[in-house]
Amino acid sequence: MALAPEALTARFRDGLGESVVDTSTAFGMATVVVSARAWVDALAFAKGDEQLACDSFSWLSGIEWVDDSEGDADADTAEAAAATGAETEEPEPEPDESEYHAPPVPAFEVVARVASSTEHHGVTLKARLDPDRPVVASAIGVYAGADWHERELMEMFGVEVVGHPNPVKLYLPDHFEGHPLRRSYKLGAREIKPWPGDVNVEDMPEDTPITEPKPGQPK
Repeated sequence: MALAPEALTARFRDGLGESVVDTSTAFGMATVVVSARAWVDALAFAKGDEQLACDSFSWLSGIEWVDDSEGDADADTAEAAAATGAETEEPEPEPDESEYHAPPVPAFEVVARVASSTEHHGVTLKARLDPDRPVVASAIGVYAGADWHERELMEMFGVEVVGHPNPVKLYLPDHFEGHPLRRSYKLGAREIKPWPGDVNVEDMPEDTPITEPKPGQPK
């Protein structure tokens, strides 16, 4: 029988204890965040626990979190309002416990989605890694389908996957430098021509002037 998202997260907390860093049920989906050292254990628990029975592996990838803020706009607004005597709006309420809690930045997370083909529920598992040197153990021993996903994680995100049996590139030539899916990676095209740049497109038919054909030309 399918477990509700709240029951799924509770099952992980009971089974993994202090290895669980955070849980949420945002958007009706269960998310469980574990420590980096417990990554493979969490996947093995998801697959082997009788109530979870997550025998289906969907995907694995990474998320690089960076600070994109350009200053504390709320603080600036409050300071300006105090100086002019204007009233300020009430602060936003604290996020509900059911909402996903983003990690402090900078941070890096490895993410996987697994599900049960018999119980018809699923869970998103995450582990937070060191953003300066992201390292995680290979999950191939639990889910063989993680093979190519981990190779992409190494190649495109620069994550070191310890224990992967065949850590060769999928897409890029061997001499390629950098990891294109990291947010810190600079795209050469944008260095030469700032995004979005000018895009040359043909005129739409309704924008093209209609000219009368010359004598002898088909209409």
